[in-house]
Amino acid sequence: MNRPKFSVIIPVFNAAATLETTVASVLQQTEKDFELVIVDDGSTDNSLMLSLDMASKDNRIKVKSQPNGGVAAARNFGLSCAHGALVAFLDSDDLWLPTKLERHRTWHRCFPEVAISFAQVEFISNCRDAKRTVSNVPPFKLDVSNLLAENPACTSSNIVVRADCLHQIGLFREHMSYAEDQEWLVRA
Repeated sequence: MNRPKFSVIIPVFNAAATLETTVASVLQQTEKDFELVIVDDGSTDNSLMLSLDMASKDNRIKVKSQPNGGVAAARNFGLSCAHGALVAFLDSDDLWLPTKLERHRTWHRCFPEVAISFAQVEFISNCRDAKRTVSNVPPFKLDVSNLLAENPACTSSNIVVRADCLHQIGLFREHMSYAEDQEWLVRA
């Protein structure tokens, strides 16, 4: 088996309403060298069946299932199944622009010493008249105070991590039910 450049990990819990759109945003990437690992975290809706159906149509999609353990446990299980040199996380209700993985690949190729990259995030509102809200990407290396004060990465759906870095830092803290991704970034 050839090692893909990216492993995309989507933790899923009762996400039937958004899952197909989220997965479509991965499949529409201009960067095609990826595997997509969907981890169903004990969903009680039809998320698992939707995942299996999508996997039957695209061999890059792998579906794993576990009893409900929380988003950190689902991400960790996905990591145990990942083969990519770079790992990207995507929550089951988030979307990526089509060039996300391509841009991260270029960045990591140009700056191989960079272990974690992130980009600007736009927050989508259900209100048609809502003002566009986007995050900032500071022009400097992040430190703990940046992450604790505002966390410019905003969400784990925004970060791409070298697999070797993940193994050095360790997994997500499964006992945490909130800000487990921010805690991981602080350790990183």
